[in-house]
Order: sequence, then C-alpha cells, then structure tokens
Amino acid sequence: MRATEFVQIPFVFEKLEMVRATHSGRVSSKDILDYYSGIDESYNRSSVEARYNDLVHVDGSIFALPKHDRFLATFAIPLKFAKVNYLLGNYQGTIALCGFIGEMCTVFIYDFAHWCSKRKNGRKYDIPIQSFERKGQKSRVEKLTSFGLINEAYAKSFTRLNDIRNEHVHGYRIFSKELQHDAKEAYGLAVRILLVAIGQQITKSPADEWGKGAYVSVEHCHPLIIEFLEAKWKSRPVSQ
Repeated sequence: MRATEFVQIPFVFEKLEMVRATHSGRVSSKDILDYYSGIDESYNRSSVEARYNDLVHVDGSIFALPKHDRFLATFAIPLKFAKVNYLLGNYQGTIALCGFIGEMCTVFIYDFAHWCSKRKNGRKYDIPIQSFERKGQKSRVEKLTSFGLINEAYAKSFTRLNDIRNEHVHGYRIFSKELQHDAKEAYGLAVRILLVAIGQQITKSPADEWGKGAYVSVEHCHPLIIEFLEAKWKSRPVSQ
C-alpha cells in the first residue's frame, strides 16, 4: 500500500454553501476559522496562537499610518493579510505579500522624492516615475541608493526581502525547512521597509517623569506625506 493517498480537503465551505442556497442558518466565526485552518492537525487553533506569538513584537514599531484609502489599500491591508497568512500557516502567502510591499515601497519612496523635488525646485530626478515603476526591484533599490534616498543598511533590507520572495515565489521551495523562518523574516523586513517609506523615526530620550531612567519613544513621520498623498495620489482621505 502506498504511503500517499487521496484525501478529502474542504475546499467547499459546506455551511456557507447551505446559507447561500437556502438563505437560512448562520456561519459563525468558529466555523470560518475551522474552514481556514482545518486542512490537518498542524493548522489547529493552538498552532494559530503559537504563530501569532511569533509575530507579536514584530510590528509593534508601527506607531501610525496615513489614514488615506489608497495608501491603506497598497500597504496596510496587504501587510495585515501577510500576518493573517502567517497565522494560518500559509507562509508562501506571507512572503508573496511582503515582497509586494517591498516593491511598492521602492516606488513610493521615489515618487514622494520626485514630487518633493518638483515642489521645492530642488534636485531633478532624471527618471520619470512610470519608467522607475517598470524597472526590476534590484534596479530600483540601486537607484534609490545612488540618489541618496535610502542608506546601505536599508538597501540591504530591500535586497534581502526581494531575495526571499524570489527564492520562494519563483523557485521550487514549497517544502523548504526554512519556509516559516523566511516568512517571519520577510514580515519583519516589510515592516521595517514600510517605516522607511513613510519616514517614521523613533528617537529615545532618557529618564521618564518618575526619574527612573526609562526610555520614552517619540515617533513621527515625514511632515509632507499627507500633503503628497492628497495631491499626487488623486484620492480623497478615508472619511473620519
């Protein structure tokens, strides 16, 4: 008898199909989680919880993001679903989404710098944004570095994220032992890169009000980001 055999995997969500067909019954959040994480024993609730704990401190450095519909759709929502995919054990999904975020961040950084330079009659960047967007990620990172828009340390973060993406999305490494580790690393890199894109800085000042020497984090983003989004991205902010 062969070790590998065909098994039934619930691609069709029976309860949801029943609701759709009969307009009766109710699908609970428990049912939905069971559907998403019910392929085998490694996708049970305790495993989801353990994977959540893997990432619990990774994105804590994100203090605030622009409340702008296109920005959120381009960066925040993909980042959220990269995390959701990790929790559910879909590490390829995490890596693919984080790679997408990395690519969008390079374009965003250049687009923002290009807009700022025209606004202030400053340095003239010689590549139209459409041409920059069509370049490969390696070329984009090299250009950002040569223009002084990112430093070597951040360039390495962009390059490492792109390498992880290429290894797992374009290579046949689905069963790689490093897959979960690489997905976690990719998520951390995507968070770091997104903070670079919006210019968020964290400075620490010694001593709190009780004089215990604690460190207080002060976070802020580039002051022109919101103006850029409203002017250049041609989209209204999310309503308050």
